Amino acid sequence: MSIKKNIYVIGGGPLGLGVAHEFLDRNIPVTILEAGPRLLGLADTFEHKGLQVEKFYHFFYKNDHFMSVDWLKNYSDTEPEIEWKEITTDSVVSGSRYDFDSILTVVKLSGLNIFRASWTFLTLMFKHPDKKLDLVSAEFWARNVFGSKFAEKVWLPLLKQKFGNRSKDVSALWLATRIKRHLSTKGQGVGKSKFGYLVDTYVPFVENFQQRLMNMGGDIFLDDPVIGLTFSDNKITKISTKSNEIDVSNSIVFSTIPLANLSKLMPTPSPIPMLEKFVNVSVVVCILFLKKPLSSHYWTTVSDEKYPFSAIIQQNRLHPKSPEEIVYLSRYCESFDKLMTSDDSIIADEWVKALNDIYPSFDLDDLVEVKVVRAKNAAPVPYIGVIEDLAKLNPPFDNFYFSGYENILPEDRGVGNSISIGRQIVKNYMIECDV
Repeated sequence: MSIKKNIYVIGGGPLGLGVAHEFLDRNIPVTILEAGPRLLGLADTFEHKGLQVEKFYHFFYKNDHFMSVDWLKNYSDTEPEIEWKEITTDSVVSGSRYDFDSILTVVKLSGLNIFRASWTFLTLMFKHPDKKLDLVSAEFWARNVFGSKFAEKVWLPLLKQKFGNRSKDVSALWLATRIKRHLSTKGQGVGKSKFGYLVDTYVPFVENFQQRLMNMGGDIFLDDPVIGLTFSDNKITKISTKSNEIDVSNSIVFSTIPLANLSKLMPTPSPIPMLEKFVNVSVVVCILFLKKPLSSHYWTTVSDEKYPFSAIIQQNRLHPKSPEEIVYLSRYCESFDKLMTSDDSIIADEWVKALNDIYPSFDLDDLVEVKVVRAKNAAPVPYIGVIEDLAKLNPPFDNFYFSGYENILPEDRGVGNSISIGRQIVKNYMIECDV
């Protein structure tokens, strides 16, 4: 195979790594342009007492680890170690606690809709959701299938806390797919879930990837965000970064950043105006290091708007990588939300106080350290009709290809899914160019 043009990849997250790997696997060097100080994106870590701790908690659902492992094997002499463990979950709903691992909870909240709700759960266990749900709102579908009580106690608060004012626009296909994905972790759809955890994190594998890329004559530019793209005669001709102007008229460029971000880099008028329809939500995560666990649960959903966070994830219940308990408190929000600019100490104080309200036995003397992290583009908004819009996106360029985590929809974004999509756009390029 002979590809003489330079290959540029915009974005060094998992999707971008998936693109780059496809070329490295063919002994073709690439140049990665990454806005942040390191590769990995939302899968990045920070150091705590010699440990690499994820900024944003990660786990594998049953059967969704294969693509990640397949990629990781290329950058390690040993099999990636994944620890699988049965975990328990619960939920705080309007001041009450519910055990959603118990069928009795579902019966209690579903009421007269129990047969329809049960049939929906059963159907989702064995079949993919009907794609027609992409044209129905999640709120309407949830009320219709599970009843108003279940919807108002469980699904609607979750939608509101993740998507804010956009929650009413979320597609039922996304919600149904998420329910199916969670059901896949359970033996017969009830009881405990089984989650997997990548013990070494992605860091050592990505370090080996970087070394291989550099050894092959490729390059990586970090901390230099792309600020604009120039097009002419159906070609991308220039990439403008914060510190550089790159002539790419004789190169091939792959954008792997979110479509909503790509839209902002386009000239006016945009050659792909439909990109403007896509929207992201941001996330704020407060990471606590504690001397003692809060409970025996790995995941606690907080469906109560009086609390500033919507999930409590106790890392050590899945994999005790540290003698200290690692606890994640998370909340999605708009990029302009005050949480994105508030002082870390203010968030930490407020969220720890709220945690104490949920767990009265939580002793502040058990708090060792707090770290607050944020991501502006944490997830795409799966609005009604988004799948149809994604299908209409056809790049009208000779040397520019793009994809974003939006293409994972109706699934939730994940490392394996991102790598898979990165590989697919390279294969599409190979087919189109008959390479």
